[in-house]
Amino acid sequence: MVPLDSKPGISRRSGWRRFGFRLGAVVVGLLVLVAIELVLIGLDVGRAVDQDPFVGFQEIRPLFVLDETGRRYEIPPSRQTFFRPESFSARKS
Repeated sequence: MVPLDSKPGISRRSGWRRFGFRLGAVVVGLLVLVAIELVLIGLDVGRAVDQDPFVGFQEIRPLFVLDETGRRYEIPPSRQTFFRPESFSARKS
């Protein structure tokens, strides 16, 4: 095989041409991302919501409630279909 430098009429690309080609490839790749971003902005995707994110948490029911005596916290019977019965003292020792 004959190296490119020794073939008549074929010259190696200059440094600026190689740099320009690489830069162009990066720009074309980034243009795809810019186009996607513009489409998403046009479709109004991802806009910040002006409502309180905790709106659905106003009616929080705690897992443990005081029993009738007020001495122990326990899981109420209505929630024992999802949780095993458990309790602990209301006052720390």
